[in-house]
Amino acid sequence: MKPPEPQRPFAGGPAIEWLAVALIFVSITILTAYTQKQITLHDGKGWDGTDYYAMAKCFAEGRRPAAGVPFINRIAGPFVVSRINPRDLMAGFRTLDLAGCTVTLILFVFWLRLHLRDWRIRVLMVLLYAAAFHAPVRFLHWYPATPDSLTHVGVLAAMLTLHYVENAAPPIAALCMTCFAAAAVPIREMMLVFTIALLFSRNLVSIDEKIPWLVKLRRWPSWWLFVPVLAGGLVFYAIRHWVITLDDAGRWLAGIGPPNGYLFPNIIVDMVYNKGVVPYFLAWFITYGPALTLVVWKWRDCVEYLWHRQVQMAVLAAVSLLGWFAGTDSERYLIWGFPVVYVLLGRVIESNLWLFRSPFPVSALALTQAVSARIFAVLPDYPPTAGRTWVLLTMWGEHVSSIDLFSFSARQGLATLSFLEYVAVFVVLLVWVRLAESRRQMPASDPRIRV
Repeated sequence: MKPPEPQRPFAGGPAIEWLAVALIFVSITILTAYTQKQITLHDGKGWDGTDYYAMAKCFAEGRRPAAGVPFINRIAGPFVVSRINPRDLMAGFRTLDLAGCTVTLILFVFWLRLHLRDWRIRVLMVLLYAAAFHAPVRFLHWYPATPDSLTHVGVLAAMLTLHYVENAAPPIAALCMTCFAAAAVPIREMMLVFTIALLFSRNLVSIDEKIPWLVKLRRWPSWWLFVPVLAGGLVFYAIRHWVITLDDAGRWLAGIGPPNGYLFPNIIVDMVYNKGVVPYFLAWFITYGPALTLVVWKWRDCVEYLWHRQVQMAVLAAVSLLGWFAGTDSERYLIWGFPVVYVLLGRVIESNLWLFRSPFPVSALALTQAVSARIFAVLPDYPPTAGRTWVLLTMWGEHVSSIDLFSFSARQGLATLSFLEYVAVFVVLLVWVRLAESRRQMPASDPRIRV
């Protein structure tokens, strides 16, 4: 394997890069604000939004938050909302979401500058992220009562912190990630995975020379690196013992919403045995679109890149596992890996610009990615009125059910058809790029190059 590239400072880009990012954000925000209607379920709060709204109301009234699990653990977003606009909490959620999306895109550009040299490709990665219907930039207009935008700020803050402290002295790294854990765990308890990723600093594992398929520890991690994990756990413990956790009957009596029967161990067992391969891989396609084809095409380069950056590898592995067993909203967890996935995608594009001199891959990828991201349609309301639904990667029609847009909750027949269409697009694109690569490697005198 090639030795890891040295860490480099932010790759400077022209002012047009920031202008392009700002134009993307402003254009998508204005267009979505004018076209996207807020969900009407539970007075615009949706499903889990009823708990977040109830928590924000408690904070606004000076009371300890009371809601159901697991939402009651995520106190940061509702607390900030109660301070932004205590009289109109829904407006407070929208303000928080817009501010969170703004900070996310700024941090995302800084993150991409660490790994991608071409500012145009960095802008493209920002566009792919912001245009996805399930990413906060668009999602907030349909479903504002959620901490997802704040969560994405935390994800990028974690990745940037891990990048800069990975090669620092263990006490310094531990201090920085402990501060992160103290601030991020109240946003969402799953932020603990980033403190665990710190244990893989300086490429913790290696391949056994005698048994190539066996990995082993290069060394035992410094005990200092366990401090952020412990600190994050203590923060979570303190939150759990401070808030008022309502059972299903308590949620119903408080007017928060119907029973959800949530128990995390039961969720894990249920998801492991019942989610299945098709919904899981469909969730990856929904989250990142047909552009994943390019990552699979150069999977060896991507694996080599991650092997030399095992903190990123640990984050992507953890997010992949969460997408399977942490709950029904697979896409909500898988998108946490966007800093790593879009860096991999951007590096593949940077290294293979020759591929995009042909109109086919550009037009095919752009069109299928746009369809997958629902660029041409808004998110439908729930519950829908009766109507016909047809499938072209995603769901289309006048009366589409919003839950059919997501892999696990979609009706089985629609989800299976969507998955098969994604696989067909994936196979066609993969075969085409492999053929294009083989032709490019042929000598000019080879008659097969004309085929």
